[in-house]
Amino acid sequence: MKILFYAINGKGMGHLARTRIIAGAIKRAAPDSDIRFLTCTPHLSLLNDFDYPSIRFPNSSPPKNLILFRTGKTVSESEFLDKTVKFWQPAAVIYDFLLDPKLFGRVRKNHCKNIVVLRKQRKSRVKRTLTGKAVDKVDKWIIPHERQEFSEIQDYINERNCIYTGPLFREMDMEIISGFKQCFVPGDKHIIVTIGGGGAMEAQKWLIEVMHAVEEIVGVDNSLRFTVVCGPYFSGNLPQIKGASNVKVITYCNHLPELICASDLVLANAGYNTINEIRASGTKAMIYPLSSTGWDDQSARARSLIDEHRYWLCPAGRKEISKKIELFA
Repeated sequence: MKILFYAINGKGMGHLARTRIIAGAIKRAAPDSDIRFLTCTPHLSLLNDFDYPSIRFPNSSPPKNLILFRTGKTVSESEFLDKTVKFWQPAAVIYDFLLDPKLFGRVRKNHCKNIVVLRKQRKSRVKRTLTGKAVDKVDKWIIPHERQEFSEIQDYINERNCIYTGPLFREMDMEIISGFKQCFVPGDKHIIVTIGGGGAMEAQKWLIEVMHAVEEIVGVDNSLRFTVVCGPYFSGNLPQIKGASNVKVITYCNHLPELICASDLVLANAGYNTINEIRASGTKAMIYPLSSTGWDDQSARARSLIDEHRYWLCPAGRKEISKKIELFA
């Protein structure tokens, strides 16, 4: 059975990470499945360690495992997806996240099913999302939550067409966690700062404030060590902390869940994948939910984590951030 994943990545990496987990579950259940990804991410290196071939929208250099259809002309992503379905003829396309009635209609004409990954949304957006023309053209919904967590969708879509997976997160490798711990300086506290993919402007501004807070801290306390993962979509300018050997800035970590698990504290936003990884790790966390994420309700997600009493809301200003880090680390 052929399955095509369409991971619509905007400013983060959550769509790719989430669909990769779903693809793994399908492959374990049906080892003969032929799974491929279509994505618009401009950061092709993210695809190099994928377990599945990737089809990249044709506007930049291909990664090593790319399958590329050169059309000879500029086409929209939906047109490119339509051409890919006609060429490869998968049994289903799994979208995270897209509701396009015209595209879904064209896909169905190729005897292909439309399956949509639907995360919990702001309550004000649920009705608008689930009363559109595309909903009738969706064959299955994958809901990456417990049923009671997203119960409001039951007023709009048929429960028989829903697959509730519970929270999705990649299983952590204990050997990698152990390896990180062995690299840490004994007795020091190790703190991770991450803003996911790094593309959201609100997250970038907060990260800059965090870096100013880190600069204040390392000047007086050498026992706190920071690893800052700014994300491949980050486009800002981080302040340079001169002579600070205990501050490391990296763009991307392929084993970020393991790094979080090995650390003493993590500062992060409240993206779906990030919150699930933090909860699974058990590591203490300071959470700064973004308010500019459209339909995605990071504040509600952060509150659900904070209610577990190992996590705290992170302030926006550098002085307050500095005080909280020193208190919780």
